Amino acid sequence: MAELAGTAVGVISLGIQVCQGLVEYYGSWKDAPKDVARICQSIRSLEEMLNVVNNTVKDNGVASQAESGIQSGIDSLATSIAELQSQLIKVQEINGPSIWSKVHGHGRRLLYPFREGTLLKLDGIVAEMRENLRFALDVRQLQAIESSTEQSEFVSTQVNSLSTFVRSNHDDQESIAVVNWLSPLKFFVAQNDILRRRQLVQEKLSLRIITFQVAFIALTVSRSAIVNKLQTQQNSGDVGLAFAYCNYKEHDMRTLANLIGSLVQQLVHCYGAITGEIRELYTQYNPKNIQPSEEEFSKILLSLIGKFSHVYIVVDALDECNPKIRSKFIEKLRELPANVRLLCTSRRLGDIQEAFDDVPHLEIRASDADVARYVEAQILQVPKLVKFCKKAGDLQTTITEKLVVKAKGMFLLAELHLESLKSKTDIKSLRKALDVLPEELEKTYEEALERIQRQPEDESKLAMRVLSWITHAVRPLKVGEIQHAIAVMNFESDDTTLDEEGLPDEAEIITVCGGSAVVDQDSRIIRLVHYTTQDYFERHRSKIFPTAQAAILCACIRYLSLDDLKGGPYTKNNVLGYQISQFNLLRYASNNWASHVCGDLDYTTETQLVQFLNNRCFLSIAIEAMWYFRSRVMGGRPFSVSRFFRLRSILPSEEYPKGVPGIVVAAEFGLTTLIDKLLKLGNSIDEGGSSRGTALHEAAKNGHEATVRLLLERGANIEAKPQDGMTALSRAAQDGSVAMARLLLENGADIETLNHDGNTPLSIAIKWGRRAIVQLLLEKGADIEAIGPNGDTALIIATKLGYLDIVELLLQNGANVEAKDADGMTAQFWVADHNQNANLQLLLERRTDIKEQDRDAIALMFRAAKSGDEPAMRLLLEKEGVDARKDPNGICTVLIRAARGGWEAIVRLMLENGGDSNAKDQQGMALLLLAIKKEATPVVQLLLERGANVEAKDREGRTALVYAALLGYGAIVQLLLERGADIDVEDRYGNTALIWATKKGHSAVAQLLLGRGSTVEAKDDK
Repeated sequence: MAELAGTAVGVISLGIQVCQGLVEYYGSWKDAPKDVARICQSIRSLEEMLNVVNNTVKDNGVASQAESGIQSGIDSLATSIAELQSQLIKVQEINGPSIWSKVHGHGRRLLYPFREGTLLKLDGIVAEMRENLRFALDVRQLQAIESSTEQSEFVSTQVNSLSTFVRSNHDDQESIAVVNWLSPLKFFVAQNDILRRRQLVQEKLSLRIITFQVAFIALTVSRSAIVNKLQTQQNSGDVGLAFAYCNYKEHDMRTLANLIGSLVQQLVHCYGAITGEIRELYTQYNPKNIQPSEEEFSKILLSLIGKFSHVYIVVDALDECNPKIRSKFIEKLRELPANVRLLCTSRRLGDIQEAFDDVPHLEIRASDADVARYVEAQILQVPKLVKFCKKAGDLQTTITEKLVVKAKGMFLLAELHLESLKSKTDIKSLRKALDVLPEELEKTYEEALERIQRQPEDESKLAMRVLSWITHAVRPLKVGEIQHAIAVMNFESDDTTLDEEGLPDEAEIITVCGGSAVVDQDSRIIRLVHYTTQDYFERHRSKIFPTAQAAILCACIRYLSLDDLKGGPYTKNNVLGYQISQFNLLRYASNNWASHVCGDLDYTTETQLVQFLNNRCFLSIAIEAMWYFRSRVMGGRPFSVSRFFRLRSILPSEEYPKGVPGIVVAAEFGLTTLIDKLLKLGNSIDEGGSSRGTALHEAAKNGHEATVRLLLERGANIEAKPQDGMTALSRAAQDGSVAMARLLLENGADIETLNHDGNTPLSIAIKWGRRAIVQLLLEKGADIEAIGPNGDTALIIATKLGYLDIVELLLQNGANVEAKDADGMTAQFWVADHNQNANLQLLLERRTDIKEQDRDAIALMFRAAKSGDEPAMRLLLEKEGVDARKDPNGICTVLIRAARGGWEAIVRLMLENGGDSNAKDQQGMALLLLAIKKEATPVVQLLLERGANVEAKDREGRTALVYAALLGYGAIVQLLLERGADIDVEDRYGNTALIWATKKGHSAVAQLLLGRGSTVEAKDDK
């Protein structure tokens, strides 16, 4: 260990010296570009981090259990430092005048140390090292490394993976934000936990956390081993790896978009860079707090997969995937390209077997020998059983043999049967119990539940409460959350303060549950031992836990009513006036209390709920806490953890909503039976919060028809508007509820009401893509030509957003194709500008104004040329019948735009339709020069083939060859020379192609020109 620590210090010290050398060298160039200064700052930051790590290793040494992981980290760091040192040696060789500086005085800035490739490589090495060190310095990661060798190896793998994406990005924090934004699912945490359990199962079969891993979970453990193997062997950047864990308790989180987004996220880590497509999605959606659709994520996934030679994707527990999305997820998996190697694990469910009927299958189950070894190890952990086996020599063999037979290859059954034997007080009763052990899992669970209920009253009550929370919670709960939940359930009627002494012990919780619950040590989540256990409790929940939902609801309400939570308003530096981390159940209670309002409430529960909703202080605490936790999730990006996240509409961007009345919250969740009670207690039917709507708004927005009817019967104002000016009808139009919109219209809602942005319900429905609502509003007489913001009609809005089905619907209902927005643009212009060819064809077929048609044809083609939309251009040429003889200037304009963009296919189309290959723009730049500027070699070749003048000059007298040499485009220079371009022609300043290539540091181009006979006597007159 001392030797390893010494090695670490030596490597780190070398890194510090290299950093100092680089900063000293680059810092001496006073006129260096700005990006050099930025890199110097980045290197200084790296040096500081190395110093911190150096001091840490010197002070604390290296823990023995982390030795192998640390050695791997040192090797990785040494490799990076060697690369950095190599860069330092290379740049230090440039220490005086060179051949290039003789040609031109400022050539030094174009030398090796300042070339773009050099700076990018240097920046990439530094960024990767900083990212690795940033993770290494994270306290939690250090603790994980110190705690177990397995964890350190995993963290090391993840650090190496996570750090690579920084290489191609200048802003580390922005890159991390983009990657984190892709998905909230962090499967590497689950991978770490299961991998740890896999190690334990190999080395310490006695540990309870593993004993319940039956054949189905053995699939999970085996799957984690496969992933770990792939991770450790994934050294090539040409191979991608992504994995996903499905979980029956996290259906809200594991949406199809989140699952596919997570695969994208992991492949970004493998690829080492964030693609332009991903950045565009981030720029488009992140500011709006909107998540891309699964289709958009799927396109990105396919694009990323194409960047690897092979991609390994592993999906575990597919049977636990939400049945609502499972078939679609399988469909997406089956559509993956041929370079993907896919492995799925699952129980034998009909739809899954059918979907994968044509692929290889492997059934994994424990052998009898495995179960026997496990049973023998478990017996040794129970003193009572050890004592019995010593007295009766054959007993251990008998127990093992009978349990192996009963278990049928399932560790879970073996464990549950062992649990039943532990309660026996003598050998005779134990032997008798062995003879009557049930063979079916269902019966085994029944007996296990009976044993739990036969415990002493306090222990039985604790176990049943824990199991009821695990079964009914809308998401997995951590141990601390369960402890606080049980403590509140044990409150006396007048208790209002949480007492630490009232928290049940973790070990006691697990013990009283009789093997039915386990704790994942990494995530600290307490869960039922197996999916079949969860299935058993859910199928019999009404019988086993008849009052669980009401009890959990009351516990959440009482928790939110604790005296210690009345700390004061939220500020960025003083959250609720207390330390939020002290209240473990606060996140769950504030976000999910309403999810436990089920069926008819008993009098006591209903009374508590009404009192809670009528108490502005308690309700404010719940909303305030919910707002706080929501703002911390993915930087504020909303996703459905529970129905309470539907309150996102009340949450302003800067502070939480204050003074929200209980009647509004009741309407939000459709608690119709409580409306009248709250009205009697003084709630105003039309009151809203500081920034939200009334009760009618919230009921309408969330589709609670019965609540809306009751509110209207009680006199709610159907045209009430909160700060955003949205009436209940506008909210329903946005939400897409046809039944709700129809109900409001039938009750007299104004169909043309405007919100504060000037949008009608029709334009709102179009903006949100609600075709059914659009159709309903048109049937009810909505004005199809109403002018909205920016002068947009309904048709223009739909075309701007690319909703083909809505465009068709509007055209069928007589929308004016020639209508223009405030900038004078028709719908055709927008579709031509956004590659919406299906919409463009529809609109062109509907046009009637011939003069307008002729006038707009060239303008439409110009927009198609701008975006390189070849299909749209062909469509316009076909539909509009453009003739270059009628409008040569127009064709010239389109051709110039296409050449400037480097769109070879469109340039070809224009030339075929009468375009001039020697056309020039207003600055006198010929098409050939424009194409060279874009480095569009195919366009250059096409223009030369079509007769473009190879000696055409710009206003500075530069020919195509001079221009290409100036820009350093060797392939184009070669092409022009083959076409006979004058090699020594001079521009107006006397510069030849060779002089420009030399000035700009394009050595390869200069050598090419010299090889073709260019002379060096030419002089620079400037």
